[in-house]
Amino acid sequence: MSISRKPPKKPVNWSGLADHGFLIAALSGRGLAAAAARAGHGVFVLDLFNDSDLAALARESAPVEADAGGGFDGNSLLSEARKLKCGEAQLVFGAGFEDRPELLRRLAEGRTLCGNSPQTLARIKDPGDFFAVLDGLGISHPQTSLIPPENSLEGWLVKPVGGSGGRHIREVWEMDPPTTSVYYQRALAGRAVSLLFLGDGKRICALGLSEQFPAPFPPEHPFRFGFAVTLPDGDAALMTGLTRTATTLTEIYGLVGLNSLDALMDEAGEVHVLEVNPRPGATMDLFDPLAGTPLFDLHVAAVAGNLPHDSEIPREQVDVFRACGILYADTSFHMGEGMNWPVWSADRPRGGTAFAIGDPICTIFAEGDTPAQAMESVGERARALRNDLARCKGADH
Repeated sequence: MSISRKPPKKPVNWSGLADHGFLIAALSGRGLAAAAARAGHGVFVLDLFNDSDLAALARESAPVEADAGGGFDGNSLLSEARKLKCGEAQLVFGAGFEDRPELLRRLAEGRTLCGNSPQTLARIKDPGDFFAVLDGLGISHPQTSLIPPENSLEGWLVKPVGGSGGRHIREVWEMDPPTTSVYYQRALAGRAVSLLFLGDGKRICALGLSEQFPAPFPPEHPFRFGFAVTLPDGDAALMTGLTRTATTLTEIYGLVGLNSLDALMDEAGEVHVLEVNPRPGATMDLFDPLAGTPLFDLHVAAVAGNLPHDSEIPREQVDVFRACGILYADTSFHMGEGMNWPVWSADRPRGGTAFAIGDPICTIFAEGDTPAQAMESVGERARALRNDLARCKGADH
């Protein structure tokens, strides 16, 4: 993690950031709500789950109906937003709008949008635009096509435009004809790495590196997000290369606030850019407890043009690595009442919640002296929690 260990030389400029509270909208809003609560802000949350631990973090929250693809039902989102008593709360968005910039624009009407604009979102998530920009800059990326490969389909992936979480990525040979906007990309072997950074539209402040791993269950979702872990600062070449790329893309797209740059690092150490997530993401959960300054405050400040220097972000914990993992249902069941959730769990479902095979149940966190140790601890806790859940399942209907 690249956050400086030095004390701040001067205070971050928080001027102009009057707190009327924040409206958080994301497929899962608990992570952003927890970060805002750590920073002392009141929040109103709209997401698909409205988990039990969200109630302790939000002034008010409401579940949003999902559409057939697992994203927001737009009418439900806008309807629930009108019901919240959130006044002049600024809007902070997470995952769920990558393919819905117009929905973001409608949700932001009449309030301050604390994040990238719908126009920025639409442009940077357009594969025709994004990969053309990379080509023009000479930045390596997997071979990408907007039309199906003409020859052999083997070794190609099909990805939805504006997808998130890896759930809808497939190998081309196993795909039915796509029903949504997609693009095609050569599959590459390597480590999935990500740089979390702040932008002010021109410059960036790199916050830290992480590595991500899939959870290929059920088999029809082989690339869905499973685990992530913070990485050490020692790989200077990786950090320098990703920081340079993030800076260039921030200048071109005008990125503000928290963003992440995802890439694959192959066996030879070459880095191939995959995408930019132009909003706070899942790794915020990993880095926020390690930072001396709440990342939510840094996000708000950066959107307002107040980008801190590395020396203004002291790190509270040195040489601690933090990992998270999603626990997915391996059978269909209903959550029973009275589950005693461990402190290292989050996104805790309410009693009576129905799960199908492959549905996300909760998130598990762990720390360790090395990334491998932190990941191993997540696995151990996942096995223990699955056993506890088996004793707390309600009757399946």
